[in-house]
Amino acid sequence: ILCRDAFAFISVIDANTKQPMGGVKVLPTDRAVIQRRQKQRFEIHVEEPLCDGNTETRSAFGSTNSLCSRTYYVIRVIWAEELLRHRLKRAEEAGQHNWTIDGYSFTKFEFLNERMAKITAACNGPYSVTDKDTFECRLRVLCICADQEHTGP
Repeated sequence: ILCRDAFAFISVIDANTKQPMGGVKVLPTDRAVIQRRQKQRFEIHVEEPLCDGNTETRSAFGSTNSLCSRTYYVIRVIWAEELLRHRLKRAEEAGQHNWTIDGYSFTKFEFLNERMAKITAACNGPYSVTDKDTFECRLRVLCICADQEHTGP
């Protein structure tokens, strides 16, 4: 349970190429604001090619079928306080910037529950490039390795 509103951005990374995987669905979305003292459930579905060229959809709960293409993948959760993302968004607007961090924009798309996030006095300006630096320094990354052979409840 969080003490303040936070945001989370979820992606699935191919363990071999270190690049985001295609054929991935995160439900209800891969970007969400999680309000103070609340929880948010995410479900991840990965579509994998089987040895015969067909595809199989796997959920985070897994299955027992063997796959040929990769042994595991990494679920990456990037998160921080929503206040920091809000200030980054306002700093971008004030300075006509479009900043990305590791190739991702944290401000272009609306996050689930974003409109319900609590806006505090700390969200008010002035805004500057230091908001980008603070945002980048306070980002947290959680990586979860999902082994194809051992997934399941």
